[in-house]
Amino acid sequence: YSGFASLVGFDYRRDLSSRFDFGVHGTTLQSWNSHVSDSAFGLDIGIVPARNVWISVGYNFRGYADRDFEANRYTATGPFISFRIKADQDTFKDLSLAALRPHR
Repeated sequence: YSGFASLVGFDYRRDLSSRFDFGVHGTTLQSWNSHVSDSAFGLDIGIVPARNVWISVGYNFRGYADRDFEANRYTATGPFISFRIKADQDTFKDLSLAALRPHR
């Protein structure tokens, strides 16, 4: 297959407290050569259980499946759980990795 496809989405999040948030999201996938499009929209609730960790539970009222774009965001109809973690050069600086090194 060849052609041009676009994936456009939006997320609107509102903090309910320092640990909880509420979100509305939507996505449209358009295949320009075949004039086919799909859309997804839903709601979710997020929680921050630890620093730099976010978990959300949600439901898509309308959705679609596409293997090319499913890694970008969850777009299928129905319930879902999403997990995100932020990791950078300071995330594991206090972790002792000496036990993982081979003994000589």
